[in-house]
Amino acid sequence: MAKAKIEVGNDVVEQLSIFEMLEPKPDATQDNVAYSLRSEVTVLEPAPTLEDKNPEDYFYLKSFAKQRGYISSIQKNNRATCYTVEFQNGIGFFYCSDIQLVETDDNNRS
Repeated sequence: MAKAKIEVGNDVVEQLSIFEMLEPKPDATQDNVAYSLRSEVTVLEPAPTLEDKNPEDYFYLKSFAKQRGYISSIQKNNRATCYTVEFQNGIGFFYCSDIQLVETDDNNRS
């Protein structure tokens, strides 16, 4: 049986039948950086292209951009790792690609 082709934006994808299932793809960025509890992180500025593709994510990340906080919990599943970050005025939830470690003097000493 031929699969139906569907246009999604500028891409053409094949529709799965009700009996097919996609296997989750490992997120390559998750393996490159592993943050630990109580690590000090800063939230990265969202990419401008995200505003058009996913405005909800864009404005969520924009509201936390450049803020420093500490990782208070880590939730892992087979698709991604989510970090809960505590700030002075609240908490936020982020993926590995949304945050980066804050450089400290201890990290610069060798």
